[in-house]
Amino acid sequence: MESKEINLSYFMTTFNKLPYLKIVVGELIKNRQDDEEIIIVDGGSTDGSAEWLQELHADNKIQKFSSAKDFGESHGNNRAILLSEGKLLKVLTDDDVYNFEGIRECKNYMLQHEEIDILGADGYDNYKVKELVMVSHIPHFEKWLSRKIPFSFYGPGLMFRRSSIPLLGLYNCAVRFSDSEFIHRATSLPVKIAWFKKPLFVHLINSESNTFKFLRRKKLEIEMHELYTRIATGESAINLFTRRKYNRIKQSVYNLLFQPSSKSKKSDYETHDFKALYYLHYQYLMENFNNYKDENPFIYLKPSVIKN
Repeated sequence: MESKEINLSYFMTTFNKLPYLKIVVGELIKNRQDDEEIIIVDGGSTDGSAEWLQELHADNKIQKFSSAKDFGESHGNNRAILLSEGKLLKVLTDDDVYNFEGIRECKNYMLQHEEIDILGADGYDNYKVKELVMVSHIPHFEKWLSRKIPFSFYGPGLMFRRSSIPLLGLYNCAVRFSDSEFIHRATSLPVKIAWFKKPLFVHLINSESNTFKFLRRKKLEIEMHELYTRIATGESAINLFTRRKYNRIKQSVYNLLFQPSSKSKKSDYETHDFKALYYLHYQYLMENFNNYKDENPFIYLKPSVIKN
């Protein structure tokens, strides 16, 4: 029997997050289309995640599955990418909320525009647990368009083309904030990027997030971003990071996520009922998505000059 063409590969890594995983993967399975596949790589969980995922794989509810000890999220992402068959790759996390209707819009757009390497999108952050804040990277995307200044955005907003991997490279296994480094590096390369303006996700910071596990490394890894900016533009990124401090909302979010001196405590983000929190934020996400009025939700302008 002739195999069906795969247009989109969803890929996810996980490690000892079963209560979160059951909700997120359950929604993913319900929303998967016939030309899509689900790839989940487990890092050797001991909480029952691997056994639960193996059952889903045996029932073909997830199409590819691997479980083995690894060296962190980047290593797991690379294992998943090498298993993928889709024309497009969509990274997912095991504890965030996703707008699958929006993902399908992004998928169809990229299938129609085969020259695009990367598509980015914004979403919400559960700043101070209860308060959702829309974090917009469009100003940074526009600076990339006009001045080729590399930038990072939240990993849940990322979709990229499998055939672009020889240009983009794989994830860097030396870093902990893998999406941030991958995206900042990718935007320093001669790539073509489009942007989706509707909200695509809610990033749910929780007590098990890498945000808290590896917060001390964030400042060190941002120094790599400075290097990518110098390579791409010949200029320092210091002024760019300084200017961000004058935006009140971004200042709050960046201080929370990236500053070792942040007063936010891990205990503030203990999640006692993830299911209720997930669907509360899902409803908010979809209400705002459906209320978006712009007839053209995509920004795509070819940069006038691509530096070699």
